[in-house]
Amino acid sequence: MKSFKIASRNIMREKKRTFLLAGAIAFGVLIIILLNGLSQGLVGNIKDNLSHLLSGHIFISADEILPTGLAEEVIRDDKLLKDALKDLEIPYQSISTRSSATGEIIFGSKTVRRIDIDGVDFDQDPDFLKSLNIVSGSLDTINEPNHIIITDKTAQKLNIEAGEEVLFKTTTTTGQNNVDSFIVSATFKGNEIIDVDAGYGNLASINRIINLRDKEFQTFSIMLKDMEDMEGFTDKIYSYMEERVKVAERFRIDFSDIEAMMNFSDDDEEKTDEEESDEEDENPLTKMMAMGMFGGKVDPARAGEITYSVTNINDMLSIIFSVISAINFTATVIFFILIIIIMVGITNTFRMVLIERFKEIGTMRAMGMQRPIVLRIFLLEAIFIGLLGSFMGIALGILIGNAFSLISFADFNFLSLFLYKDHFTYSLPVAGMVSTLIIIPILCIIAAFFPSRKASKIDPAKALSTNF
Repeated sequence: MKSFKIASRNIMREKKRTFLLAGAIAFGVLIIILLNGLSQGLVGNIKDNLSHLLSGHIFISADEILPTGLAEEVIRDDKLLKDALKDLEIPYQSISTRSSATGEIIFGSKTVRRIDIDGVDFDQDPDFLKSLNIVSGSLDTINEPNHIIITDKTAQKLNIEAGEEVLFKTTTTTGQNNVDSFIVSATFKGNEIIDVDAGYGNLASINRIINLRDKEFQTFSIMLKDMEDMEGFTDKIYSYMEERVKVAERFRIDFSDIEAMMNFSDDDEEKTDEEESDEEDENPLTKMMAMGMFGGKVDPARAGEITYSVTNINDMLSIIFSVISAINFTATVIFFILIIIIMVGITNTFRMVLIERFKEIGTMRAMGMQRPIVLRIFLLEAIFIGLLGSFMGIALGILIGNAFSLISFADFNFLSLFLYKDHFTYSLPVAGMVSTLIIIPILCIIAAFFPSRKASKIDPAKALSTNF
């Protein structure tokens, strides 16, 4: 207890020096706590916004091989999927079914060459329409046949207003061209960061133009009650279906997969047929085309074969998560570089303290203070400085992070995917805070150890007879 009192007194005696060292530590801690909290909030917002946009956290689709060798993306019966939810006791909030058509939309002399229009069962998923920011028109007629809603940007490109009729040219699930007229019921605010032309229509209408029956669909979406359980439930559903039907291997596309798809290589040497075959087997694009995806053709003898796919939001966002992880890693590297510089500063400071207190230490040693106690006092001072800096940095990080989350970005539509109710979210990085409170004091002990040990070995007689 006496060591604590002496160490505390020494810290307060040199307030300026103490707060300079603690302030330097606090700055490094502030950066890591602020970035970790904002990145955690960012990931949560992206997942939440995308799950509402897609009406789910877990997605199941299927490809059925046709006699032509092409794959038709369709689920004709959802009994297996609903049985999985029931048997596994998945706590879901809602389920929804969707189909999708990609093609051209034409109005007069103007054309949007590529637009994705999703067919939604609005009766099954009533909350989806509530999540859209309607710019013009009305949603009253959206459930009527051949009525769609499109983004405001798409409407501007076509110079069209709500209530007018457009032509939509697309291909069916079996590859035939098809065209039909649709009435634009309303326009909604599109997401500028996902800068694509998009729209939504009644599921039956979209099914009709891509040649699916009314009860058929392409994607089965599951909205969980708790998104934190998503990975575990995805694995359970995957295992359940794998025991009963053919299921494609789960994989996430990251930067290395994109490079593999593009077949980038810095090696100009000729490869053997065996090496090229191995590379093709590992290429994600090759795997997907082998299942009939992206127009990949397979052996017609496999006609009737159905391959299911089970994915979730994390799989879709793996590239974004990789970028965020890279930012966090960079911040951590910068943090440790700052800490190393600060540790050098702490070592030099304690060497100066040793010189300044040379006689004082000699006096305490002459009065009977043992070497381990002197060592303990110096190391306690280092711990106090580390803890003070850590608490200051954590407090400032939380304060600045929460203050930043109060700023409205309602006018920055391109950020909407990252926002919650027009605000960034600061999520308290508990793990980062705990690790900081453990790591920083330990590093301060390491930095101060050698000067402290030297102080504990001072000869009292020599110290009392020395003048600096």
